[in-house]
Amino acid sequence: MRVFIAVEVPAEVKMRIHEVAGLLEGRGTTLVRDEAVHVTIEFLGELDEMAVAEAKAALSEVSFRPFDIRAKGLSCFTPEYIKVIFAKIAGGAEECMELHRKVAERLVEHKLRLQKEAFVPHITIARVKSDANKYKVLELLQRYSERDFGSFGVSKVLLKQSVLTGEGPVYSTLHELKL
Repeated sequence: MRVFIAVEVPAEVKMRIHEVAGLLEGRGTTLVRDEAVHVTIEFLGELDEMAVAEAKAALSEVSFRPFDIRAKGLSCFTPEYIKVIFAKIAGGAEECMELHRKVAERLVEHKLRLQKEAFVPHITIARVKSDANKYKVLELLQRYSERDFGSFGVSKVLLKQSVLTGEGPVYSTLHELKL
């Protein structure tokens, strides 16, 4: 099964993000559905049942204090070739980084393989399928680079399963760690 570890984003923050994300429609992008918006802490990929049990055990061993996240501004990883558009994490980024580090340590101890990409805390809101409107998208990102989407408390981390469908991924919670 396809598995990742995430922090949920509350409905009111998703709503503010979606108001702006809606401006990206028709610009070669596919918006992330509201129910799929989250902060990924670690993507584990395809795991069998034994590896999922190890991931649950690893997550249960993480100790961390609750913290707040502030979502502020839109951005992308590579302006030359935009693939992902996201809301930046302006407040709580250091805590997200530390949480990721602690989760990664426990996962490695449980012999689980991690992604090789550097961790950058963010909230994915759209994926770019065509760069035909690249300059319009970049202009939109610039215009909303400082838009405040609100803040929220993080008091739990979730191990989630992702089932890919024609309408997008469907997520279910496999395990919850309360901070």
